[in-house]
Amino acid sequence: KILRFLFDKLFIQNAFVFFSPYFLFDILPHIPLYIFTSSHSFFFARLNFHSLGRLYLHRANRKICFTPNRSLEVFESRVLRNLGKLVCEHYNKLAQQLNARWHTVVDEKLRLPFLPVGSAEFKNYWAEMQYCIDFALCNRSLMMQRIQEVITDALPGIVFEPMINIAYNYAAWENHYGQNVIVHRKGATLAREGMVGIIPGSQGTASYIVEGLGNAASFNSCSHGAGRVLSRTAAIASLDMQAEVAQLEAKGIVHAIRSQDDMQEATGVYKDIEEVIANQTDLIKVKTKLLPIAVIKG
Repeated sequence: KILRFLFDKLFIQNAFVFFSPYFLFDILPHIPLYIFTSSHSFFFARLNFHSLGRLYLHRANRKICFTPNRSLEVFESRVLRNLGKLVCEHYNKLAQQLNARWHTVVDEKLRLPFLPVGSAEFKNYWAEMQYCIDFALCNRSLMMQRIQEVITDALPGIVFEPMINIAYNYAAWENHYGQNVIVHRKGATLAREGMVGIIPGSQGTASYIVEGLGNAASFNSCSHGAGRVLSRTAAIASLDMQAEVAQLEAKGIVHAIRSQDDMQEATGVYKDIEEVIANQTDLIKVKTKLLPIAVIKG
């Protein structure tokens, strides 16, 4: 019953999935408000206001799982590739121009233009990066709210635990080895001692709720997922869609695979999640193993 509710209400068309065609009054209490001195930032705020609460299939993931004690877990991911890309390209280009003006000694072949800490350009970039992080959380929170509403329709009286929020591919000021440094986690997430996190597998494999051990050698980090063995292009060109579908259906997993293009996020794209977890027992300890029963992922 719950799967029918979710797919009837969420899987609306091939282009994207969204929870409400008009959600202005719903999102107003959730929107992170900023006043930027940069017109560039104002453009981003206006541009992305309209994408709140939408799940673009090729850039997102919705996974419904059962735990061994039969509790229901909903795992959802929303990445902001285009927003982050626009911010990155703007400030990368600006850094290149400034570095050329300063006759920097950093070799251009390294493709590492920089913005000095404390400069106006650095402060603007940092504010806009933080906006991207906050916007992503706002969006995930709204989508999770919609899912909870759907599940409540199917299972009246259900009680939800607090959402676990994990960000990745961002930078943050932290103190390590007695120094204040900027840590950029790409393909990694924060795993401070006692911090609860998520390490997802793939459409057809387990995901894990974990607890950080605060390993100083890893800068308090762990993997953010199973990790790819195939690029998107290689996956579309090489994977057998029928075989991937058969693998999911043999496990009774409801899925949304409809075309060869969906192979870019297929199970065969990713590393063995069990091996990935086993290789970082010095970074995290497992709290719960999640087994998928349904997934919308593109």
